[in-house]
Amino acid sequence: CAGSMSLLSDKKFHDSPLTYRQRLCFFTGFGYYISTAVGVYLLTLPTIVMLWFLPGRIQLSNFFWVLPTLLLYPVIAMMHKTGWSPATLRVYSISSFSHAAAIWHTLRGRAVEWVPTGEVRKTSMTSRVTMVMVCWTLSIDLLMITGIIHFLLMGYSVISVGPVLFYVFLSTYTCIPIAILAWKERCERIQKTAVVSQRRHGRAIAAGGVVAR
Repeated sequence: CAGSMSLLSDKKFHDSPLTYRQRLCFFTGFGYYISTAVGVYLLTLPTIVMLWFLPGRIQLSNFFWVLPTLLLYPVIAMMHKTGWSPATLRVYSISSFSHAAAIWHTLRGRAVEWVPTGEVRKTSMTSRVTMVMVCWTLSIDLLMITGIIHFLLMGYSVISVGPVLFYVFLSTYTCIPIAILAWKERCERIQKTAVVSQRRHGRAIAAGGVVAR
């Protein structure tokens, strides 16, 4: 994503002798990265605003417009030859937050911290993207859950917010395993760092003893 988005601000790319269709291929990719990056941060905000400030306008029929998007997932599952599971949603979520971070750093000229696609080594960028994803997703879920409670306490029907409940469940189910795995990796990393520090400290003491002799 970072490499592709860097072309958007590259004068050489815009001056290159590409045909209209060739440019359209590139801009389709730009649109995909931008839409997924913006979506993870903005798509849930209207629901939160309505739960807290416009509860009287929430009706089950409002969510009928979302049905085509929901029906898209079974189609995608049938198209996947290697199988489709909830883990696929987690990959999509991580990709979207990675796109957002890549675009942000590309705009700031900090793409050097990114590694090529397929690279297995982890960087500090991996930890930051994961932390932002977990914090943002769980914060949004918490706002929605408390918003639903606020909605029900005002006397409205739970049926009207049924789709929101389903979304919160799916979002939490997607995010929690990522958070647990990230926490375990963080603990292992801290433990390894402590062991390395102890070994260096021990070597320094030993070297100091040799010098003293």
